[in-house]
Amino acid sequence: MPTSPKPREIPTPPRPPETRDGYDACGGDPFDAGAVVAYSPDGPAWSGPGPHPAVLFRPGSIPEVEVPQLPQEWSPSVPYGFTQLVVCEYSDDEFEGEKVGDCSYLGGAPYGDRDPEVFSERYIYRVFEAKTGELVAEFSLDGTTSVDESCPETSYAPPSTYWQRVESDALEEELRPLVEGNAP
Repeated sequence: MPTSPKPREIPTPPRPPETRDGYDACGGDPFDAGAVVAYSPDGPAWSGPGPHPAVLFRPGSIPEVEVPQLPQEWSPSVPYGFTQLVVCEYSDDEFEGEKVGDCSYLGGAPYGDRDPEVFSERYIYRVFEAKTGELVAEFSLDGTTSVDESCPETSYAPPSTYWQRVESDALEEELRPLVEGNAP
């Protein structure tokens, strides 16, 4: 009696480790070092040669902020699943910015009698290992976007103030040794 062939098993791809909220992984807003939690406690450690996938969070920032961005090749292969580094951006509360210009919109100021103002700003970046929540690096960068780049293209109800943002290239340059280099 002929036997039927055994069905071939298809390997199941690895499930990404569970991740926690980026707000909590960054220590909340305002920053509280005692509140930092591991973003991906079951995920891979930050060790050995790079690349070390990274994600960027901005606790307390307005959602439409689009710069800076991390390079696409630094993103985890499965969304947020195999992250090794969590990069957290905060405005530097001790920095006193100066007015650098005004946003201008066709037809004048959208609300009120003046256009929104743009101020200089400095940002603090804290980089944590996703698996442990341990601080890996901390540094500051000044916002250098132009006035035009700092203002949204369109806005129905803009705030009265916008701030210069960090250029993606400047953040990438600072993070490159952590993401592409050898980790301890």
